[in-house]
Amino acid sequence: MTDPSLWKIWGVAEANLKDARRYLVESIAEIDSDRYSLTQFDEYLSQNELGLALGEIASIAEELVCKAAFWRRLEAAAEVMGRTQAAAKYREKFLAEVNRH
Repeated sequence: MTDPSLWKIWGVAEANLKDARRYLVESIAEIDSDRYSLTQFDEYLSQNELGLALGEIASIAEELVCKAAFWRRLEAAAEVMGRTQAAAKYREKFLAEVNRH
C-alpha cells in the first residue's frame, strides 16, 4: 500500500504540471506552431510518470518564451518531487521572466 503522504505529493506535482501545460499551450498558440506537441507529456502524465512529464514539458519550453507563471509551476512541481536542482533552474527562469518586464 502506498503512503498517503506520497499521494499528496503526487497530487500537488500533477496539479502544477497540468497548470504549466495550460500556460505552455498559450505560448505555443502565440506563435501558431504545429512544431510542438504535448502528446508525450500527456502520455507520461496519464501513466503517473511525473518526473518524465516534468522533463518533457521543460524541454519543449526551452524553445519558447513562456510566462513567469509557467516556470513557477514547474518550480513547484520539481520542489515537491524533491528535484532541487531542477527547481532552482526553473526559479531562475521564473525570475528572469519577471525581470524581463
